[in-house]
Order: sequence, then C-alpha cells, then structure tokens
Amino acid sequence: MLSIHTGDLIRETVDGRYDVILHCCNCFNTLANGTAKGIAKTIGEYWPIARYLDQTTTPGDLNKLGTFTHGVLPNGTILFNVYGQYGYGPGGQRAVDVLRGIYRTKDEQLAWDRNACHVHYESVRKAFTLINEIYPSLKIGMPAFGAGLAYGDLDIIKSIINDTLTNHEVHMVLWDKE
Repeated sequence: MLSIHTGDLIRETVDGRYDVILHCCNCFNTLANGTAKGIAKTIGEYWPIARYLDQTTTPGDLNKLGTFTHGVLPNGTILFNVYGQYGYGPGGQRAVDVLRGIYRTKDEQLAWDRNACHVHYESVRKAFTLINEIYPSLKIGMPAFGAGLAYGDLDIIKSIINDTLTNHEVHMVLWDKE
C-alpha cells in the first residue's frame, strides 16, 4: 500500500520510521559526487555507504538497469540504490535509446530533447519485483522515485509501486523545502 506525504526522508529514516529506503540511481556512479543533485546527492553525502556501494559497480554498465546495491545504515535501516535510469542530466543518454542502439553526443541529445525522461520504467519494475520477493513485509520510505531530476512520470511510478511492492507498506516522502 502506497501513501504519500511531505517531509524529510533523511530525518524520518534517522528517526527509525522505515525498515528500508529506496532511491533511484543512474548507471554512471555519480552518487554524491560533483554532478549528482537532489535526493541522490543528499543520500550519498549523509550516508557514505550509499556512495561506496554505487562505486562497487562498473560505471556506465547498461546491465545494472533493473538491479540494485544495498547495505545497512547505522540505525539498521536497509538502503537500496536502485538502478532505474541509465544517464542523467540534460544531454544524458536515455536507457530506452541505448537499449535500441541509439547513441547521441551530449549536444545531439540536448538538441533532440533537453528534458526527456531518464527513468527506464521496466527496470524499476524489475528491481521492485525482486525486492518484493526477497524482502517481504517491510516498511519502505522513498523519495518521489525518479520523478524529480530524472523527469519520470510520478503517476507511472506510483502505478509500478502499487503493482510490484505488494507485500510492503510504502511511504513516498515528497521533500519539504522548508
């Protein structure tokens, strides 16, 4: 069951509200380095294990789509880096194109579509299905998974959550900017 509220996912996780947190990563190991922004950057800076886990994977590996790395935070919460997008940022390659063998330069990508969706929904579905099977009956916290800087459609993401994370209590925390 999915519920949505405004708040601070980091603070709520530190306070022990969730057994698990999930967030969307790209395949280029940019978590918490100079290029990451938004919640991924915040998670990687606040919990260095998130960045460490991301760095144990091969940068740019298309095979990461639909998989995840995971580790335990100091308070016992399990953190999942879910690989649900290939590229990132304006001009970044989209998984749907790369899977079709279409590669554009950054300038070509920018000219084609500056804000095209980076989220590869089938990869998100694959990862969530696996998490649902391996880790049943957990309380999950997540940001607006892929619906921020990755330009994903929140309605599609909510539908995937409802279809796949059926054994869990899922809380989507929309960032309270104040």
